[in-house]
Amino acid sequence: KAEFPNTDKALWPGQFVNVVLTLHEQKDAIVTPSAAVQSGPTGQYVFVVKPDSTVELRNIKIARAEGDDTVVASGLQAGDQVVIVGQLRLAPGTRVNVGKAQVPS
Repeated sequence: KAEFPNTDKALWPGQFVNVVLTLHEQKDAIVTPSAAVQSGPTGQYVFVVKPDSTVELRNIKIARAEGDDTVVASGLQAGDQVVIVGQLRLAPGTRVNVGKAQVPS
């Protein structure tokens, strides 16, 4: 609950709002689209595209997830390309075509 001036009367009494507070920033964080993160028997994982256009399953540890973005604590490196669409049809070694990044809505 919060109280603050509403001199322009933009907010109604008792109105609910969503607020995002930035408490700290994590330098050099590895962030991936949440759409890339899958769950399996061994925990969370992503499919990473290798230079030969095949994929490998990579187990990851998640630091936190915020909406469309997930901060990865371990398992990914900066520059890794991850699959964000069609993961259910993949297995390690599957050849993929890399397209423009478009996170599904």
